[in-house]
Amino acid sequence: MKELRIKYDFSHGPIWKDKYDVEKGIWSTGIDIIDNDKVLMDLNEKAENEYSMLYHFDKDGVLNFDTQAFISKQDALLSLIQSIVLRVESLNDGSFVVVDEESKRLSGNKEQL
Repeated sequence: MKELRIKYDFSHGPIWKDKYDVEKGIWSTGIDIIDNDKVLMDLNEKAENEYSMLYHFDKDGVLNFDTQAFISKQDALLSLIQSIVLRVESLNDGSFVVVDEESKRLSGNKEQL
């Protein structure tokens, strides 16, 4: 059974796209019902943009994560993940399982991050 991983990372939407089509030059999940859903891809893009804004390059070109900004945006990031998971679950035809790596982390104690 295929897995659909939900996970934030810099310059990645939380819908983990780990398949690359050389001919088309695009990344995908390999799950057509997910890859072809416009609502889901719009949510994914919005979440990617919000999360990527938490990173910045310092004067030496080193990528840094802004933990304080993350804490202040944590509820909004969780809300986006929940919307994505709800949409994914409504589309799930039983051919894949959802591995949500973010909801528990984002709903945890903010001081422990």
